[in-house]
Amino acid sequence: MPTDIRVACFQRREICGDPDTVVAAILKDVAWAEDNGADLCLFPESFLQGYPHSRADVHASALRLTDSPIETLLTRLGPYQPTVVVGFIEASGTAFYNSALVMRAGECLGVSRKRHPNEAGICPGEDTPLFNIGKTSFGISICNDANYPETLNRMAKGGADIILAPLNNMLPIATADTWRHKTPQILQMRAQETGCWVASADVIGTHDGYKSYGCTAIVSPDGDIIEKAPEGVPGAIIHTLAL
Repeated sequence: MPTDIRVACFQRREICGDPDTVVAAILKDVAWAEDNGADLCLFPESFLQGYPHSRADVHASALRLTDSPIETLLTRLGPYQPTVVVGFIEASGTAFYNSALVMRAGECLGVSRKRHPNEAGICPGEDTPLFNIGKTSFGISICNDANYPETLNRMAKGGADIILAPLNNMLPIATADTWRHKTPQILQMRAQETGCWVASADVIGTHDGYKSYGCTAIVSPDGDIIEKAPEGVPGAIIHTLAL
């Protein structure tokens, strides 16, 4: 039987092109989460480098798992016990992916790649890996993936108890106004369809004609929003998922 898991989700301002500053912010948040009993920490999509709005952005910001910012993050997470999931733009071979890095106690447990990317120059991931915390399993649905129920259903059929949804709703302002209401509804539908807990983490802020209100939430398998960070401001939510 799966065990209850305490999840912390972080809603943060987007920081572009400064992974060292982001690493410092992640460490501060993980320390807070550990002090508050978290087993699992979730950060937004492409949080480590900032969201790429062009193919040139992808090429300029992508990191390999052996690059210094990721090695530094892993090393500095060594003393902490929560499992940490951080979105990043990944370079692997000659391909680029929108990925989530999964770490625990300084070890890289693996990456999950966005199956349905909507960014220029990003390749689709091929797998839907599951990760374990004790007897509890979780999968990762990166932003646009949640619009494809079959992707999340595959995780649930594979044994996922929790689906993590790193988001980056930094969108043109008119589009952001639309997705402000649609995103939580989609997360609720996916929770009901899969019978899984769904937890999201999003960015907030405005820049260069883009805006994100933030949709950082924890949704029960019945589709009820149990916790949600206030819109438009940095915040963190934490909740024990009864499994």
